[in-house]
Amino acid sequence: MRCSTLVMEIVIVSLASIFLGCIESDSGITRPVETEPVLSDYPELFKEEVIIVIGSNASGIEKESAEAIAANLENLTGNKPEIISSKEIEGFKYTYNLVIIGTPKSNEVLREVYGMTDATRVTEEFPGEGEGVLEILKNPWDEEKAMLLVEGSDEWGVKAGGEMLEQVRDVDKFGVVVEWNGINAVFPRSIPQDKYILLSLHQEISGSRLMIDFPPLIRFDKDSGILECESCDFEINNELSIVILNTIELRKPGGGGGGGLIPIYTLPDSRNLPFLLKITYIESDGTVYLSYANTDITLKPKEYYIGEFREEWAGDKVTCNIRIENYGLCSKDRIKLGGTE
Repeated sequence: MRCSTLVMEIVIVSLASIFLGCIESDSGITRPVETEPVLSDYPELFKEEVIIVIGSNASGIEKESAEAIAANLENLTGNKPEIISSKEIEGFKYTYNLVIIGTPKSNEVLREVYGMTDATRVTEEFPGEGEGVLEILKNPWDEEKAMLLVEGSDEWGVKAGGEMLEQVRDVDKFGVVVEWNGINAVFPRSIPQDKYILLSLHQEISGSRLMIDFPPLIRFDKDSGILECESCDFEINNELSIVILNTIELRKPGGGGGGGLIPIYTLPDSRNLPFLLKITYIESDGTVYLSYANTDITLKPKEYYIGEFREEWAGDKVTCNIRIENYGLCSKDRIKLGGTE
């Protein structure tokens, strides 16, 4: 069984590891070795020899984004990169890891990169007003180095990219579209408005003295896609992206169980259930990028993850066995709440 094989490998690599886990699917799963950099390689690829490049006519917001990224890298790596103008880049192209910030109009280096690589071409129309792209690739002037593009259709798209950098460390993709919603940076919706992703989280916790008795009255029919919860009530609107079917079972010395349905409307989203579950990003096919108790997990539709964690909870040291399953895209009109027909 693939699960036991992976667990054995983890134990061999790190005897001090406090969790064991694996991912399975109905048809098996392979993880190809990436030869190109991905966003989760940030900040590792930018620990040293880094230059941040802004346009010679960068806006105030773009300059603020550059300063924020420099501060973030200093916090994560201990080294604060220098910020230079695009007119000064010539002497740094071949020997540095580059972070290019701006719009194609404000930073001419982006246009040069587009002509040399297959990087996503950002325009005023794509990805659109208030939106941007975060993309990582090899430095086209020196492929031993990396390049991070923080680009936008406008300055607000650039700002969204800069603020989202901390979140994409969980995402094994070359690039993502980001959006400034007027308050903060979010990922724009990537699935149809009439669909949502159903994600189940089942936790068996032993070692806690707590007693709970809130048994969930939830039913999900895999064949029909009908999700029912008589005691649940939340808004089913165009923004609804994910529903978490959350169940908890307490073992000795405590006991009982509880659960419910948790709606998620914007991403990233973080909450304690009771341990930290963070959902960062979803793809149009229903793939979910998440982390549980700071362990990164990627689940395609019909895949599930099982793992064991040792944590402190409510004053007790507990063992938590979890199963997280991605049921994929489901129809919102199949959600039945509060006993509605």
